[in-house]
Amino acid sequence: MVEVSREEFEQWARWEYRKIPREFRQKLHNVTIVVEDEPGEEAGRHRKKTLLGLYVGAPRTSQSVFDPMPYPAHIYLYQLNIQRICRTRTEVRRQIRETLLHEIGHHFGMTEAQLQEIEQGWYR
Repeated sequence: MVEVSREEFEQWARWEYRKIPREFRQKLHNVTIVVEDEPGEEAGRHRKKTLLGLYVGAPRTSQSVFDPMPYPAHIYLYQLNIQRICRTRTEVRRQIRETLLHEIGHHFGMTEAQLQEIEQGWYR
């Protein structure tokens, strides 16, 4: 497992967030990004799995002015789980980016299958 301080991990997450094109970032104004060590209550039944990240909220495709969200959506990044699957600091940073983009995809209404298809294209 690669050791990274919380401060450095959060800094990398901020840098990766800033790399997202502005037109997408503008649509994330009501999304909070949270770094936790491991999944907590927010993960529900998925808590025992090795989650790297989690989107909690209504996807933009299902939001309505007639049914506003009572709280902001959250993207969780699970630092220890990400560190456990990485062998180098470079891999940690790459995994932060991939996890963040994956969870942002859920915010825009993409399914796991759609996201997996896109992610497979990253490695071709």
